Amino acid sequence: MEAHGGKLYNDADYSFEFRGKKYRFQNDGGAYTYSTEIQKGDSLIKDVMTADKFKRSINNSLQSLSKKDVDKYSEAINSVIYFATLPHKLQDASVHKTFVEETTIKGKNYDVIKVTFGQEGGGKDFDDEYHYWINKDTHKIDYLAYSYLVNDGGVRFRSAFNTRVVDGVTFQD
Repeated sequence: MEAHGGKLYNDADYSFEFRGKKYRFQNDGGAYTYSTEIQKGDSLIKDVMTADKFKRSINNSLQSLSKKDVDKYSEAINSVIYFATLPHKLQDASVHKTFVEETTIKGKNYDVIKVTFGQEGGGKDFDDEYHYWINKDTHKIDYLAYSYLVNDGGVRFRSAFNTRVVDGVTFQD
């Protein structure tokens, strides 16, 4: 976690674009604000999420949303921010980390860590399972794999690329 930015995440304020949508995360100790913005035709859609609320506005007009929509939009923004800020979120109390093995990939040595989540505090997808390959030289995550059950389930494997450090915090595509 230190190699990726450590405590700098606690007060981080960053924005990025992903799939045509602007994202921003602002951390203030234990508090946070996640936001998105996208232009769709004549409509500017803005979402703002904090620990206790979610708001959507279209052309600066606050929208009334069903609980189902609030949950859907909250999960979407949280998922993108989660991956963008890895491994910072792996410090949450509901995260269970287990050492799996040491391995070598393409001549580089890795520690493989398995991550699962407790039901309480682990979110809707608490039963997902992740594996992280942490480079023993750089101490950064080079690979991750996860299995999930939502939307008929599946398994994903990702290789980090475009690694860059912005004001001390590491970001990877």
